[in-house]
Amino acid sequence: MLVSLALFMLGNPFHRLVALIILADIPLTLLTSSKIRLKHTKVTEKQREKLLSYASSMWGFFEDLCTRENNFLPPDNIQFSPVKATAHRTSPTNIGLMLTSFLAARDMGFISNEELCMRITLSLNSVEKLEKYEGNLLNWYDTKTLQPLSPRFVSTVDSGNFLCALVALKEGLREYLSECPALSNVITRIETLIAQTDLRPLFNQKRQLFHIGLDPDSGKKSNSYYDLYMSEARITSYFAVANRIESGKHWGALGRIFVRQGRFTGLASWTGTMFEYFMPNLF
Repeated sequence: MLVSLALFMLGNPFHRLVALIILADIPLTLLTSSKIRLKHTKVTEKQREKLLSYASSMWGFFEDLCTRENNFLPPDNIQFSPVKATAHRTSPTNIGLMLTSFLAARDMGFISNEELCMRITLSLNSVEKLEKYEGNLLNWYDTKTLQPLSPRFVSTVDSGNFLCALVALKEGLREYLSECPALSNVITRIETLIAQTDLRPLFNQKRQLFHIGLDPDSGKKSNSYYDLYMSEARITSYFAVANRIESGKHWGALGRIFVRQGRFTGLASWTGTMFEYFMPNLF
């Protein structure tokens, strides 16, 4: 500020113009750098009970269906109308969300430490048996037979979702180690799964982008790439860069194209789905 005043008082016309621009920018800088005060809404006891009832109903899906019939893995969905039917197939994303739901159920007091440990152990027993490609789970499996479904495919977004779910799970389990020593072995098994999963076969070094996926039988990679920042594979990219699997160049290579509709502006995705915008934010 003092330099600007000196330029204005002693400089030539050009220097004075520069000084005026700098001085005019000071109030704007102060305004935009001020702390935003967040409004905190207190949840009433009635609202809390309602939210817990919703969570309990959601937990019921995993409690009822992640059973021996499905090898302790989550069916993709259940249909109630026109007839009740269960889709006995599952994906890496489904499995990852199931495992973190076990942890959430413990956090909310729906299950005990012992049940948490038992459920994760039974599910990991099945996960460890599943066919993999360079440690990556395949896109779909039959929950009754554990066999991969056709067409066999390794999905970049599914691998990233599963890895990040495992990271969130093992870190959450550490909070219960003092209450349940058996969880130490569970964490070790989870860390082994993470270490064995290699994302590099899915990456294109020349383009610095991830392929959509690859064929595990031929090793052939898809001709399409996750090239936008606002995509469902954003968390895969974050995991790869954060773990030094790929360099920061990859993060910079993701497209950040802005689009506008009326007075709203935002980053473009391929199809504008919530899966692209919000799914990565879970982790």
